[in-house]
Amino acid sequence: MKIVIKTALILVSAVLLISGCKKFYDPVLDQNVYKPDSSNAMAAVNKRHVLVIGVDGLPASVVKAIAPPNILGLLPNAKYSWDVELPVIRTESDVTSDGTLTVAFENASGAAAANGSSKLVDKNISSFFSCGPIQPYLPNLWAQQEYKANLPVVEAYTMTSATENNTQNWRDPKDWTIQAANDPGGPWTILDTRYGEIFTARNQTKRYEIENTTPYRYYRLVISAINAINYTGYLQLAEWRVIKYLLSSGGNAGSWAGMMTGNDITQHRVFDSSFYPKPIDSSATTPLSPNLSALRLLYNDKPGAIRTAAISSWGNLVNTLLRDADVKVTTGSDADTKDQTVRMLQADSARVIITQFGDVYHNGRQYGFSNLAAPYADAVSRTDGYIGEILNALKSRNSYNNEEWLVIITTTQGGSGLDRAPIAPGFFVAYNPMFKSQDLTLTNPAVNVLQQDLTPQILYWMKVPQSSAVQKGQLWLDRFGIEFLK
Repeated sequence: MKIVIKTALILVSAVLLISGCKKFYDPVLDQNVYKPDSSNAMAAVNKRHVLVIGVDGLPASVVKAIAPPNILGLLPNAKYSWDVELPVIRTESDVTSDGTLTVAFENASGAAAANGSSKLVDKNISSFFSCGPIQPYLPNLWAQQEYKANLPVVEAYTMTSATENNTQNWRDPKDWTIQAANDPGGPWTILDTRYGEIFTARNQTKRYEIENTTPYRYYRLVISAINAINYTGYLQLAEWRVIKYLLSSGGNAGSWAGMMTGNDITQHRVFDSSFYPKPIDSSATTPLSPNLSALRLLYNDKPGAIRTAAISSWGNLVNTLLRDADVKVTTGSDADTKDQTVRMLQADSARVIITQFGDVYHNGRQYGFSNLAAPYADAVSRTDGYIGEILNALKSRNSYNNEEWLVIITTTQGGSGLDRAPIAPGFFVAYNPMFKSQDLTLTNPAVNVLQQDLTPQILYWMKVPQSSAVQKGQLWLDRFGIEFLK
């Protein structure tokens, strides 16, 4: 008897140890039942429901700073992460034409003349800007770009030598700096310094990278010497282009595509609010197949058995990416989205509901994505209030105690980089009243939660097999299956 008891204790200890550090295996999880004593497997499956609430433009840092009570109120019964990284593709944008060019020394015939300063930014390397004699202006002969809106973070620039023959290369700039400021009187920050640069051919374009993370109103090319030795006659330069980098997630559209397909931007290739996949190479014209969303995967596995709904004021999100929803509701505002979601919970049989709020993002874009920006912070608090009303409606359902709800609240974390919206760590909260509170980054092994993980958790909860169409998202909710049992 002692041996049997000792053996049993060892087995229990081993199970507890495994459940703490590896995927927990329980035979019940491989059956269509929640309760071990259930005699009606399908009835048990039909108790499962999912509510997804997506809040665009809400980084984890802001949630921690503002501490919205309804979101944080779920944590005692949630698996969560404050470190959800946004997958991005680095692209670039030439922002030269967005600015207004002025120069310290204009061509004698004027800016619009054949060799006037306008030729410095006309996107034509066959034309060029020329001015002189330049000696009175050295070492501070400058050309300046001014930006009055959407101040760019310039991180690269190009210079193109003029079209004169090789005997005239002594007119090329040799020494210069790139400077930036937010006031015409300075102070000026030196972003890049070049000495002894040589253009070895006519119409040669040379590219230079800058380490800069600050948006500026003014960018200056300040030339202190040309290529000629002891010669200060004329300057010639074909083009000066300034470039900013975009860490592109495809914006909120790309984020939603990632969440609802389980794929990253290189796979779903949604870059804008059309929600139609595009080639990464913009020169390609071959159409791409539409993405399979979680809603389509649910339908494919159980046609007609899982009623789904999509609710948002973003019409393209509802009617394109979430087009496979059985009920599609395009609302007039976030407040209307909240009301329609409450009605859905009160009067509809939908078992998977996807709802989206956009006011937080729109206020962040206008006032700044910071808890110190009052209109943005107010939008966060207002949206959290909407979430509270939705959760109250959920828990007020007559059938709530007989249902198994997975509630997921997450974010797109911001924009595409075009508007300097933050591409910053977001958050992911997965709630069920049976869950034990757990920061997924602190589990052993730790879970590196991705935006794309939304789809695998939905499929798992609804007992739909994981799909090969999901190439990036990872399933981790199955680790904690023992917590679901009553």
